[in-house]
Amino acid sequence: MSYGNSAMVISTTINQHIKGAIKGIVRNNFLLTKLESAGCIRTGMHGRRHEWRLRHKRSPMRTLGDGGTIIFGRENKHVVASLEYRAYVVSGSITEQDKEMNKGESQIVKLWADAVNERIDDIRFGFHEKIWQADGYASGSRDIMGMPSCMGATANASSIFGTNADTYAGRSTVRGAHGGTFNGSPFWPFGQSDPQYDFHSPIIVDYTSALAAESGGWETDVPTWTNTGAQALRTGILCAQRVGENLDCIHMGFNLYRQFKDSFASDTRLIVQPNTDPKMTHLGMQTITYDGVEIRWENGIPSELAYGLNYKNIELLSLYKQLFKSDSDFDLASSSDRVAIKFLGNLKFKKLNGMVQWRNLT
Repeated sequence: MSYGNSAMVISTTINQHIKGAIKGIVRNNFLLTKLESAGCIRTGMHGRRHEWRLRHKRSPMRTLGDGGTIIFGRENKHVVASLEYRAYVVSGSITEQDKEMNKGESQIVKLWADAVNERIDDIRFGFHEKIWQADGYASGSRDIMGMPSCMGATANASSIFGTNADTYAGRSTVRGAHGGTFNGSPFWPFGQSDPQYDFHSPIIVDYTSALAAESGGWETDVPTWTNTGAQALRTGILCAQRVGENLDCIHMGFNLYRQFKDSFASDTRLIVQPNTDPKMTHLGMQTITYDGVEIRWENGIPSELAYGLNYKNIELLSLYKQLFKSDSDFDLASSSDRVAIKFLGNLKFKKLNGMVQWRNLT
């Protein structure tokens, strides 16, 4: 078999497989499927960085008396957030010896089909883990801005919520870093705050907080997920609603999900219903519903964590015209055909104060 025929077969095989495989990568992944359904996977992006405006102020409501004068002031209600693009690649090669041992176009097609499918499977699991585990701001990291990238926090002995301590998209997540004040009792967010006070601060629920119940803590003397999970979930859901966000789904590490299901198995006070979304059920992605929010365990989420998300506030960005791109060539030095499947983009969180993380901070 000449290289010319081999190259043509390889190119055709890769293109056919990658086109169908991208759909498979998305549809075998619960979060990506939901983002695709919500129109939150954006391809064909451009520019050196991705920038967008974050609204952090509201126009004031002013009184207007009979015959009064309307004030038309110029107000700056936005700040700019910025993300750089990050790249991943999964690569491999087939040597001349591989081709000689598998002569014939059909055998080479199968050889490449198997090689491409293996790498697609690697992407499916590896990319999913990056979404849940990658902190793109860690020292020396070239990862995408996964969920941990904006969730830095410290424990607060006087609250069941962590104290935000991070930077995301060039903006501090620390409450009050952009101005504004908070007034309320017993602690944030149970009170009133200016929009700019916490517009860029995700809600970090510490389900192991030892704060006493009479001070606003969990109603248990043993603050473990098994004992606090139902109350902690409800608290996070309500806090997201406080800023106008209804969570679409809570994604849990497997151990938290297992313990949560065990905790309500014998407790008839908890209303838990199966997922009724036929599209997701057809794909084998079943969920339960608690307080009107879907709950699903996910591979890749660390066992002690859970995330509450509103999908409209998340975008998966790609500079390519499709989510993943393939390239191939022949390397004369090694007499091998090479293939690389690549991602170039990032994960974007448009609005942080509608996101919730449940974690063991204490």
